[in-house]
Amino acid sequence: MLLSLAQWIENLPPFAALRAASYPYPIVLALHLTAISLFAGAILLTDLRLLGWALRDCPVAEVVDKLRWPKRIGFLLAASCGLLLFCAKAEEYYYNVFFRTKLTLFALIAIHAIVFHRSVYGKPAELDRAPHMPARAKAAASLSLLLWLGVLGAGRAIGYVPGRSGLHFSKLENTGPEARSSAARRPQDPGSAYQIDLPRPRERKRLPSGSATHPPFWADRSSETSWDR
Repeated sequence: MLLSLAQWIENLPPFAALRAASYPYPIVLALHLTAISLFAGAILLTDLRLLGWALRDCPVAEVVDKLRWPKRIGFLLAASCGLLLFCAKAEEYYYNVFFRTKLTLFALIAIHAIVFHRSVYGKPAELDRAPHMPARAKAAASLSLLLWLGVLGAGRAIGYVPGRSGLHFSKLENTGPEARSSAARRPQDPGSAYQIDLPRPRERKRLPSGSATHPPFWADRSSETSWDR
């Protein structure tokens, strides 16, 4: 059922057009990677501050609050472009084991956000008032780094999996007046436009072996003149 749904999604006209386009698909892919860089950079800075490995002079509340909107913008842009890329090649991604791994890690990240949002990320001011960084905050930052590194690694590995043969990609056909007129002028035989009419060689008429022109192979030819040979 999921495979049939993936085939139906990728063959919808907008996604089929995106897949066949020369420039929009690379542009969407570039925006997706740019948004991931913005989103992942903001997450990295937040987790490193919670672990005490970077930005020690900045309060946790300031780091979390200032990076909140870059995270949201990066996530929305990355998710939107990623959804377009998936819909354009849904069946191919369905068979990709690294894509399934990426979705599994996203599910774990959602669970991570639910568990640690109220106690860590939703109350950064309390972390600043604590004499030491609580263990739950360090645990949340460590798990966040591991999960997002796994997402980046799985996403990078998706492109290295060779595509399967026999995918059900639909072909777009232009049905406008120009396409119909060009189709009318197109020869029926695909190769007829490249055929060249060459003169056929003459067929030589074969005479019986016993005739005077073609003596039998056992005949004595010693009496033939040079011009007869």
